[in-house]
Amino acid sequence: TNSYNTIRKTKHEVRRFALYLEDTFNEKCPIDELKPEQLCTYLKHYFGNVRKADNTEYEPDTLRSFMLSIERYLKSRQYPYNILESPVFASCREVIQEKRDTWAKPTKNISNSKVEAFTSEHESLLRQMNIITRDTPDGLLLELLINNSKYFDQRGNESTINRSLLWGDLEIKTDPTTSNEYIEYKRSTVNLRAYANPSQSNYCPVASLRLMMYHRPTQCSNADAPFYLVPRTSTDQRVWYKTIRAGRHRLDLLIQQSMQKAGVQGKFSCMSLRKGKIKGLLIPSTNSELLDLSSSNSAKKVKRESTTSNSSSVMIKPADIILPLQPSENHQDDIPSPIAVSLNNKRKLTSNDTFHALYSAAHLKSSRQSKINLLRKYLEDTLGLVEFLTLYEYLSRNSYIKLQGTPIEHYEHILPVLLTLLMLENTA
Repeated sequence: TNSYNTIRKTKHEVRRFALYLEDTFNEKCPIDELKPEQLCTYLKHYFGNVRKADNTEYEPDTLRSFMLSIERYLKSRQYPYNILESPVFASCREVIQEKRDTWAKPTKNISNSKVEAFTSEHESLLRQMNIITRDTPDGLLLELLINNSKYFDQRGNESTINRSLLWGDLEIKTDPTTSNEYIEYKRSTVNLRAYANPSQSNYCPVASLRLMMYHRPTQCSNADAPFYLVPRTSTDQRVWYKTIRAGRHRLDLLIQQSMQKAGVQGKFSCMSLRKGKIKGLLIPSTNSELLDLSSSNSAKKVKRESTTSNSSSVMIKPADIILPLQPSENHQDDIPSPIAVSLNNKRKLTSNDTFHALYSAAHLKSSRQSKINLLRKYLEDTLGLVEFLTLYEYLSRNSYIKLQGTPIEHYEHILPVLLTLLMLENTA
């Protein structure tokens, strides 16, 4: 239940918004009766142009509070859309986010000429101190930010470390000659590839990108969605990130705070990554297979607009992990192996393992999410993170599978745990 002051503030903000619409657009319809597209247009104009009594701009956090008040009112009127989460209202949220990115605060300005260069030694230190980690939203975001600069910021010229990077700019592919997975950067004039490193999964760029794919909200899986999203504080749910783009200031702050936690003195920002790349201090692994800058064809500028018309998907999404299986095609060759490793190296999974996992979850007197976490941890420990995510996404995408005579047969004993996990996650 909202407090008296919250209710009072909500009424005040809604009344002011309604007066703004009447004065600016001669709109007298109650805001909870407006169509979502029309309401979004009005909100964009309001957040972009509303001013204080002295004609100065409101701070982004104040505009955010305005949005929260309007959302509380709409929710009380049972409006069918949530302006804080719905993709329909993404553009009006972007107005506030862009103001946050450009809002100048003298105490937080970091001169690019004074920032320190981020080096491979810094990255190793952050990993040793578990600051770069795949167990938290901030740690995973930091790893991807560093990877994108390390692998794809060619000579410090590519714009992969700022907020212009889109989800469709990176794509997971498989090399047809070697069957090795790699990430392709689609906004470069040459073929930039970051190859998977199965022998060191903690350093594998494909594994970290696939994990981000798993924890992203489904609303942000389209090609033109922002790549960097604002992290949530909790890891209880599958989705770790909000549908709001993480701007340059937030990414700068993430790097600076991470270095402070590691006890490193100096000023650091996204420009530190670029400086390290330019000076040759931030480099990929010495293994040449991890980075391939060669281009078999003549280099051509890849236009972002043309990516949506390609025959293969340009979005990094679960469908890219493994090809879908159609019910009418039951040949063994039509079912690719869920992972690019030899199944002979994996231990034989037994029904006894499955029984104990399901038995523990069944007797766990806790919430549905706790049971999900228990099963998920068991699968990650048993299969490994990359293999678990690959198999999980394959099963979630395909309603029909064939067991006998296919690579899926290897997972026969663990399928009940996977399917139970899917059932729990698909249950409201």
